Amino acid sequence: MQPDKARSVTFKTPTVTASDNTKIIECITDNITSLLGIICSYVKRMGLASGEEVQAVVIEVLQEVVLEALHNADCLKDTPPQRALLLSLANNIS
Repeated sequence: MQPDKARSVTFKTPTVTASDNTKIIECITDNITSLLGIICSYVKRMGLASGEEVQAVVIEVLQEVVLEALHNADCLKDTPPQRALLLSLANNIS
């Protein structure tokens, strides 16, 4: 019987390049008007805010979408409909 050997475990962390982040930022910038409008409708429809509070909540959700998109840039980089993924993130966050 052979003695137990220590197993080497390596974890592969996703590699996010500046170019991946740039693509996400460009997508957000190119679609900012429609993203804000759609997020605004999400916020109102879900009853998250009303009146003057809506704009603040919309900005907060957009910030979370940007953070989540940048955090997952390695997954989003190869997916052509990035706008749809950003809207999906917005829906999940709001």
